[in-house]
Amino acid sequence: MSAGSFFLYANSIVTKGSRPENIPTVNGAGQFLVQIVPSGPNDQECVYYSCQPILNSNQNSISSAEISVATDDNLGEDFIEQTNDQLNKNLFERILKDSSMLSNPIIYAFFQQKYSSNVGLLTTTKVNIEEASKWNNLYASVYLQNVNLLKLYGDSIKSLDALIEANPYNSMFFIYKDSLSRQIKSINQSNSNIQEIMKQVSKQKVESEETRNQGITAIEIFDQNEKAVNEILLNTIEKDKFELNEAEITILEDIIFQCPLEGGPAVYTARSLYALHNDSIDFPDDDICILTNTTFKKGQNAISGCQFRIAPNPAFQSTTISSNMPFEENLQLRMIDPYNKILLTKKLKANEYFENIETEKFPSG
Repeated sequence: MSAGSFFLYANSIVTKGSRPENIPTVNGAGQFLVQIVPSGPNDQECVYYSCQPILNSNQNSISSAEISVATDDNLGEDFIEQTNDQLNKNLFERILKDSSMLSNPIIYAFFQQKYSSNVGLLTTTKVNIEEASKWNNLYASVYLQNVNLLKLYGDSIKSLDALIEANPYNSMFFIYKDSLSRQIKSINQSNSNIQEIMKQVSKQKVESEETRNQGITAIEIFDQNEKAVNEILLNTIEKDKFELNEAEITILEDIIFQCPLEGGPAVYTARSLYALHNDSIDFPDDDICILTNTTFKKGQNAISGCQFRIAPNPAFQSTTISSNMPFEENLQLRMIDPYNKILLTKKLKANEYFENIETEKFPSG
């Protein structure tokens, strides 16, 4: 996936039942939550779309919300099964990325319990797919140093060419230029070797995750979707292939029109992949989810009558949040990652209908 590309989606904290009136909706896809809330200093307030606690920026601490996830697979009747599953996967992913959390006995017990379950297997596969194309830090550092040296030596050769043109009989200029040319050749070979090593490492990682993914027995629809999408990701993007075959298109078409609140985040990934085949389809998730009798949980600060849209989605450089009603005074836009960590807080201009968000600074995903 290209650097700087990411997707946006509405919070997956949902309830089963009839659709309440005047629930704001977001038509979009991806892995970041957008919330629009009245301005205020309290990050634990019940926010737009849900009352789920929002983590502060300190990812090193373990929150009470995470302890609740670790000790209860069924987080109350308010949450549908897909939400409970996703909360478990989000916590498991955070543990994979921060092993210091295992010093907490409750978190350790949770990790041990989930490690061989679909929560652990699918989350591990997801994280490893993300890591497959990343370079080892040491190799990346050497490669970048080489790139800087190539620029330096290239500029030096240009300067020598000017000196040689002015004084073509000075043999020292030719000797120095020849020395620089040999060094450039050697550095280019070094970088070619690093690229080949990283390519082989990535290939081995992809093959390992293909084996892991194939061994997963998926029962629930959201796990089936994730397994199917993983297989396509591993066979296309992770192998630098950007065309879908007919079988992959058929599989994705079975997923992309599902309600994401029941089909899980893999629905959004499937839509992103399907865009390689057809990027002109709009997915009205509010209407799609009505058909399955699933809706968002209404927060205390829900903005009555408002509807929001995110486009373009997926976004590469920027995206725009638009509303069918002018923004009121003291509204904030929040972008939140799957751990509910706030990535961006931005005050919306009163009486405006649009707000642009620059996305290049955010990681791919």
